[in-house]
Amino acid sequence: MRVPYTSSTSQINVFLQNLNEYLDSGIYCDLTFIIGCEKFSCHRIILASSSPYFQALLTHRFKENNLNSIELRNIEPQIFSILLHYIYSGKIEIDNNNVQDILIASDMLQLDEVVQFCCHYLSISLNENNKNPSIIHRIEQIISHRECRINNNPARRGMRQTCYLFGGYGSHINDTNSHLLTLSYRCHLNINDSSSSLYSIEIEQIPGDEMRYPRMHHQVAALGSLIYVVGGEDGDNIFNSVEIFDPLSKLNNQQWMQGNSMITPRCNFGLVSLDSTTLYALGGHIGADITSTIEMFNCNTRQWTLLPYKLKSPSYGFACVQLNGLILCIGGSCIFNLPVKTTEIFNPRTGQSYLCTDMNEARTFCSACIDDEQEKIYIFGGADANGNGLHSAEVYNSLDCRWYKLPSMFFNRISPCVYRIGYFIFVFGGRTNLGQNSEILNTAEIFHIEKKTWIRTNDVPIHVYGAATVLR
Repeated sequence: MRVPYTSSTSQINVFLQNLNEYLDSGIYCDLTFIIGCEKFSCHRIILASSSPYFQALLTHRFKENNLNSIELRNIEPQIFSILLHYIYSGKIEIDNNNVQDILIASDMLQLDEVVQFCCHYLSISLNENNKNPSIIHRIEQIISHRECRINNNPARRGMRQTCYLFGGYGSHINDTNSHLLTLSYRCHLNINDSSSSLYSIEIEQIPGDEMRYPRMHHQVAALGSLIYVVGGEDGDNIFNSVEIFDPLSKLNNQQWMQGNSMITPRCNFGLVSLDSTTLYALGGHIGADITSTIEMFNCNTRQWTLLPYKLKSPSYGFACVQLNGLILCIGGSCIFNLPVKTTEIFNPRTGQSYLCTDMNEARTFCSACIDDEQEKIYIFGGADANGNGLHSAEVYNSLDCRWYKLPSMFFNRISPCVYRIGYFIFVFGGRTNLGQNSEILNTAEIFHIEKKTWIRTNDVPIHVYGAATVLR
């Protein structure tokens, strides 16, 4: 005789209570999530079992599968804490103050039951007099698209990912004169295998207040949920100022705040974020001079510190990325204002700097993006020794420390905007040369990483170069 039995509700509650106690005590925790300046210890197997998002992140072919700490963005620490305790306890409290944030975050993390809780809460709590159209639209959007979600790999599903663009020099499509851009923009790369138009680009102005100082040749980096816009110039002045953009702010006129300034004014420099708490600013122009100095910002102390280490030589206009805790400065111009093909690697843990394999072609004012999963760095365009724009592209493979040529872009581009989503790298804007007769571009194209081919797509509504982008 065989009789099936199922655990009672009381036994399940005891199990969840024990899990929650392990979370609070930190016993057996083997994973840490970093959000902003806060850290959350948890258990990898529990998170991987909680939703398709975490399952894909922690068990599929992602770099995070081998990491002990992972940075999450686009979510507030207090909201993640609420959802983390829900995963362990099966309980969550929703109120008018947190329902919208929990709804958006639970949809992102694919915690479907919490999404249902939020939709139910809103449906019974909002009456005709206090319904927020944006919230209702968000509910309808989530419900209508939930069945289309396959996993968190953006290269394998219909999606709409967001990149933020700040500053630069150029013009809107309807403007007749170019100028420093004061507005900020959201850039969407739409990829949908079920659509007759597989790829489309959208750029929309972000409503609300503007940066205090319009700038170009600056840099941006994300620390937690905040975006730091650092340095740059306006044609007359080089800035050391820092402005901070909060994409999660619910008040359009309070999205910007002033940060503590760098020690050294810089433009055409390198900027990277490490460990979700630290920024490194390297090299660049400081007035008429070129520097090799490095300074560090700590988001816990909110202070910049000039480090006792330097790059091997002063340089500017180089591309700068971080890979596996190392900072790579690629290309750029030397003290003789000539483009170089060098790759310099700076180790912030030891302060040591060394040269790696050269690129195939010397270039300055080039743009870069990184493929963390494959540990590859992609470089696009730039200017040659005559100031002419390049349409060539290269990729650095960290596994064999070599640069490889890629198919050329459709357009010559100096200082284009670049960002990557999944297998797709979106490149737009830039200028054709460094002379006075240069054309500022609004053309766009997409590089397919797996197929190693370029795809021409629709033009964007702004002509721009010298801007900075960050994916959120």
